[in-house]
Amino acid sequence: MTNLFIRKAASVLVAFATLITLAPQTVFASALGAPTNVEIVGGQYTNDTTPTFTWDRPSGATWFEYAFDSVTNDYSLGNVDSYTATSALSHGWHTFYVWAHDNDGNQSAYASVVFEIDTLGPTVPEVSPSTATECEAVTFSVYPYGESAATSCVLYVDGSSVGAMSKNGSTFTKSYTFTWDGTYTVYARCTDGDGNVTSGASRTVTVNDNDNEDETFTVPAVSPSTATEDEAVTFEVTPYGTLDAESCNLYVSGSNVGTMSESSGTFSKSYTFANDGTYTVYAYCEDENGDWTWGTSRNVSVEACDDTDEYPTVPEVSPSSATEDEEVTISVEPEEDENGEEVLWCDLYVNGSNVGDMDEDDGEFTIDYTFTNSGSYTVYATCTDEDYDTTQGDSRTITVSEDEDDETFTVPAVSPSSATEDEEVTFEVTPYGDLDAETCKLYVSGSNVGTMNEDDGEFTLDYTFTNDGNYTVYAYCEDENGDWTKGTSRTVEVNEESDEAERGSLIKMDCGSSTDVADPCRAVYYYDEQGDRHAFPNESTYFTWFSDFDDVVEVSDDFMASLDLGDNVTYRPGSVLVKFDTSSKVYAVEAERTLRHYETTSVLESDYGDDWAEVLVSLPDTLYSNYEIGDEIDSKSDFDRTDAYYSVDSIEDIF
Repeated sequence: MTNLFIRKAASVLVAFATLITLAPQTVFASALGAPTNVEIVGGQYTNDTTPTFTWDRPSGATWFEYAFDSVTNDYSLGNVDSYTATSALSHGWHTFYVWAHDNDGNQSAYASVVFEIDTLGPTVPEVSPSTATECEAVTFSVYPYGESAATSCVLYVDGSSVGAMSKNGSTFTKSYTFTWDGTYTVYARCTDGDGNVTSGASRTVTVNDNDNEDETFTVPAVSPSTATEDEAVTFEVTPYGTLDAESCNLYVSGSNVGTMSESSGTFSKSYTFANDGTYTVYAYCEDENGDWTWGTSRNVSVEACDDTDEYPTVPEVSPSSATEDEEVTISVEPEEDENGEEVLWCDLYVNGSNVGDMDEDDGEFTIDYTFTNSGSYTVYATCTDEDYDTTQGDSRTITVSEDEDDETFTVPAVSPSSATEDEEVTFEVTPYGDLDAETCKLYVSGSNVGTMNEDDGEFTLDYTFTNDGNYTVYAYCEDENGDWTKGTSRTVEVNEESDEAERGSLIKMDCGSSTDVADPCRAVYYYDEQGDRHAFPNESTYFTWFSDFDDVVEVSDDFMASLDLGDNVTYRPGSVLVKFDTSSKVYAVEAERTLRHYETTSVLESDYGDDWAEVLVSLPDTLYSNYEIGDEIDSKSDFDRTDAYYSVDSIEDIF
C-alpha cells in the first residue's frame, strides 16, 4: 500500500506545482460550461454492457453530444441529462465523453468518465480430491484463476448447494461428509468482485464403503407397545452388538421428542400422548464410533383415558362482515360441557392460522382484529375447558368489503436491509400519501417488537437480532382516520458478529504475496460504528485524518465483502483548499462534507495567506458528488479554518 500511496503522492505534488504556477487571481465563467458530475449508474466497475450515464447540465445548454473512447466519433443527443448505451460495449476499459451546446452555436469543452465493463467470470477448474469414504469428512478445494479474481465460491453436490467455501489466499476449501457410498457429481460455483458467476468443471467423486463392517450395532424396538392418553409412559430400549451406545433420541410419529436417559446400557424416556390412536415409536442411537442407527419401529396403541370426557360447545363467531383496514371486534360465547366445566380460554383462527388469544368477560370471549384486504375469510374459535378438553367451533364466513376512502396512505419498506447479530440497529420508515401517520409498530418475522418513535413524519425503533440469518421486517402503521396499513416487507440479512476488527478502526485486506500496487487489497477503509466501510479516495485525504498506517488492521476478503460500502471519506474541515479538474473555483472545507467557494482572491489570501496554493488540492470531477456545496465566503469573518478543523472529533462526525 505504501508504494501505491507514494506513487499517488508524486502525482499530487505535480498537480500542486502546476496549480501554483497557474493559480488564478480572479475567477471567470466561460461562455458555455462543460457538463459536470458525469457518472455511470452502477459505479466505475460494472458487468452491465449497456450502462446508463448521467450528468448535470451547465447553464444555457440546450442539447448535447456524446462519444465513446474517441472524441472524434461524436453523436448528437437531444435536450437530455442522461444516456443509455444502445449497443453492447465490449469487455474492458472505456471512456464516455459528453459536450454541451446552446442555441447560439457555442460548444463546451467535453467532460468524461472512465469505466470498466467486466463480463468475464473467473475460470473454475475441477475440485479435488476425486475419492472419499462414507461417513468420513473430506475437504474439497478449488483454485479459481483468470483475469477476474474470485471473491466467493459455493460447493455443489449433485446439483445442490452444500454451503459456502472458505477462502485462504486464492484457494477455496470446504469440508463435507458423504453419508452413503456411490458416485457423486461435485463442482464449485464462484463469483468475482463485479458479480460475474462461473460454474466450475464437474468432478465425479467416488465414495467408498466405510471399513468398519466387522463391527455390529443393533437398536431393537422400544417397549411397551401400549399406553393411555394423558398418562405418562416410559419407553425403554437396550442397543446391543460389538459397539457400545453413546446416546439415543426418542421419535414419535417421525418427530424427535427428546434425548433418552442411560442406565447400565438401557435408555429410557417418559412421554405423554395427548390423544388416543396408533403411533409409530422408535429410538435413534449413536455408537462409540459416532455413527447413528435407526431402531426397529414399534406401533404403540394409545387408549382413551376416560370415555366420559365432555367438550365445550363453541358456536360461530360474530359478526359476519367487516371492512378492510378497519378494526373489528370478533366475539364468541362458548357453552360449558355437560359436566359443568367452564371454558378457560379461546383462540381465534383466520383461514386456519391462529391470530391470538381472545379476552374473556362474563363468559364472552372477544378479540380486535383488522383484515388488510377485502374478500371472504373462514373464521372460527377454538376453546379449552377446565379438563383441558378442546373444541373447534363452527366456521363463520366473514365478508370483508373494500375501504371506500379516496385518500391514499402508503407504508414503504423499512431501512436498513442488513444488520449484525447482538448489535443494535435502528429501523426507520416514512409513510406517505394523502393522510398523516399517527403511529407505527415494527414487526420482525410476524411478531410485534414495539411501537416506533416519531420525528417529523419519520418513525424509528432500535432492535437487536440475537442470531444471524434472514428475517422478514415491516412496519404496520395507523393513519389519521384510524385505519391500519401493513408496510412492504423487507428481508433483512443478519450477519454473524465478527472479531476480525472493531468498529471505528482502519481496515484493509491481506495482500499475501501480491506486489501489484493497483491490487484492491492495498485500499484502506474506515470501518464505522454502523458497520459500513468508507474508502479514502486518495492519500492526501487519509493524511488529513491520520499521521501514519500503524493502526491499520488486516481482515479477510469475506469479512470485507460482508460490509456495505458507504460514502467516501472527505477531507477534514479546515485542512486543505479544494478545486476540481475542470473548474477554477477554489473551495474551503467545512463541517458536514461541505465546500464553500471563495468569492474573491483577496478574501482567500486573508484566510490562507499569499502561499495559499501550497495547501490547494485538485480533485477529479467524479468526486464532486462526495461533497455538499454551501454558501460562498465573501468576507474574512465568514470562515475560520481553525474553528472548522476542530469542529469534528473523528471521521464519524462527517457521516
